[in-house]
Amino acid sequence: MADEISLQFDVPGPPTWVMDQWRSSPPAPLRDERYELVDESFNSLTFERRYLDWPGKLVVYGTLVGLLFRNMMMSMFRITARFDEEGANTRVLLIGTAHPRTLAELHRMAAERGGSVGPPTPSAASTLLPGSPSSWPRTPQP
Repeated sequence: MADEISLQFDVPGPPTWVMDQWRSSPPAPLRDERYELVDESFNSLTFERRYLDWPGKLVVYGTLVGLLFRNMMMSMFRITARFDEEGANTRVLLIGTAHPRTLAELHRMAAERGGSVGPPTPSAASTLLPGSPSSWPRTPQP
């Protein structure tokens, strides 16, 4: 889909330091688009942004019923950032959904840090489905 992101890039420093930095001050593309930190684990942070599409705005601002149910009509963008050790650096993997404007800014940010690295990351859906290409056994190539 046009709003999905699967991007990885390297950042100098150990994972705990980089993750603490993102926790206290998220990168500009997430901060500028008002993403909020909603969840964290030992190696990842999840950011979320809730919004109303234009049809939802019409209903909310055009009717009293819309005002009562506006929270149920909200959509959401969610990005999870995983931080893995890669030598002396940290490999940051971003996966989720975001507005196209945010996607462009995140790709620009990755390009400033040397560009996307590593093999393409499979989508989250393909990693959960038995029989998908990402679940096939890996055999070493001669």
